[in-house]
Amino acid sequence: MCMLTKRTNILFEEQSWKKLTTLARSRGTSVGELVRQAVNKEYSDSIRQEQVKQAVENINKFREKYGQDVGGEDSVKIIRRMREERYGKAHLRRLGSY
Repeated sequence: MCMLTKRTNILFEEQSWKKLTTLARSRGTSVGELVRQAVNKEYSDSIRQEQVKQAVENINKFREKYGQDVGGEDSVKIIRRMREERYGKAHLRRLGSY
């Protein structure tokens, strides 16, 4: 179970509130949990699509920087180059990683 850290207030019409409280009681949960479930169900696809879009953008940036072919021996070279950019050759030599 995740920790809830954000709060909001929602105003409902009387009829909607009665339906929600009745449903919550019958399911043994809270109105808040019903609302969270409904939000997740309604918006999870768009959130997932945004995550996929961001992942594709990151892959394309990686390919632009390090080249298209990232398999086989080339992947070792790419990882070495990434480490050099991040830590520097001298630091990697001191660690015995180069």
